[in-house]
Amino acid sequence: MTARTDNRTRWQQRRRVVTVLVLVNLVLVGLNLDKRDALPFSLTDLRGGDDGGTASATTSGTGADADGDGGAEGSGAGEGSGGTTPTSAAGAPGVTAETVDTSGADWPGGAGPVPAGEPAARRATLGADGRLVLTGSAPSWAVATKVLQYAGEKLPGGSAAIDNQLTWHPDAAPEIQSGDVVIPQAATFALGGNEIDAASEPLLDLAAQIMVDHPTVFAVVIGHTDDQGDEAVNAELASVRATAVVDYLVGKGVVPGQLVVAAAGEDDPLADNQTAEGRNANRRAEIRFKNFLISDASLGGRA
Repeated sequence: MTARTDNRTRWQQRRRVVTVLVLVNLVLVGLNLDKRDALPFSLTDLRGGDDGGTASATTSGTGADADGDGGAEGSGAGEGSGGTTPTSAAGAPGVTAETVDTSGADWPGGAGPVPAGEPAARRATLGADGRLVLTGSAPSWAVATKVLQYAGEKLPGGSAAIDNQLTWHPDAAPEIQSGDVVIPQAATFALGGNEIDAASEPLLDLAAQIMVDHPTVFAVVIGHTDDQGDEAVNAELASVRATAVVDYLVGKGVVPGQLVVAAAGEDDPLADNQTAEGRNANRRAEIRFKNFLISDASLGGRA
């Protein structure tokens, strides 16, 4: 009992320090943005916007040990105990189609009939193979090329590492930065555990390289679990998993203030929890990059 109490106290102290560092850094980032054109950000809206979901992740509260308990996904306190919801400084709107100089026509073929149906939300997903997949609708060729340009700036592999599947729709969102760049399964974990699977390390190394090379990029690391066991226990384990990923990234040179810890617990599964394969996929940590699809130069970073 004493060892468990001591562990919990150490986690609480460590999380307080991390929270202070995150908040101080976000304030400094807000004060130093050249044009203040980063989009507003709130942890309560992690699943909103283009992803069409609801806000399910919260800031993590106190930590606990993560031993499995009777087949449950971990042990510890409930999600979000004592947590707060930090936000970045609000800035001016990002680059839009109206501010992009282009001498070309709209999307090739886009001068014809309006596509049927509603525009699809734009998504940018970084997969285990290190390739960024762009999907959804853009309102013009100018917007599409800027999305590709800014994404290529951040990726070590440049534009060659992008799988562009963007389509044209005149009613699509005009902003270049429309949604986050997401690594849905940045790290995976064993049942009840918080040790990062070795197979996840190359993808985490890529995430670290992006953030080290581009200090204006920051990320929310969200811990997840499957739905086995107690919901509150799983929420705490999710927080511990997210912290493990943050520790790994910091060990690779990422500034702690570029990282925010959040926990979704079992509320936002990536796969079906009714199968063993689905539960394995859901024991994960997700990374959501902010300031990714914004020009480095506009944020005062590397041109």
